[in-house]
Amino acid sequence: LAIATVLSSVAMIDLRIFGLAGRGVSMAETAARFIPWVWWSLLVLAVTGITLITGEPVRSLTNPAFQLKMVLLAIAIAVTIYFQLTLRRNAAFWDSSVSSAGLIRVAAFVTLLLWFAIAVAGRWIAYMILSYPA
Repeated sequence: LAIATVLSSVAMIDLRIFGLAGRGVSMAETAARFIPWVWWSLLVLAVTGITLITGEPVRSLTNPAFQLKMVLLAIAIAVTIYFQLTLRRNAAFWDSSVSSAGLIRVAAFVTLLLWFAIAVAGRWIAYMILSYPA
């Protein structure tokens, strides 16, 4: 459920960037509405993830799918922090250039793909465990 909340929040921000939703709302207002959901969901994911890892740490931590998920998650967190910082520094930039900047749209699409990849890697963890000897 937490990853779905992150994905839907990121999707809403991306839809605003693409100009497909929330055109009458500033990017700062859109971020203020949806970014907290990202951070709270990540907190839930961290707590539940730590709980799962505690059960069998060696099996979880050595799993390539888990390692991939952690790398992708670190990148996604860095991108989210960067987005928040640039939005705080210059909110007008996001409202004026989002409609015309192709690079920002590409970055938004890549970010959405990144979060989908995190979700897929998370599901893949269970299937990678099957290949480990008991």
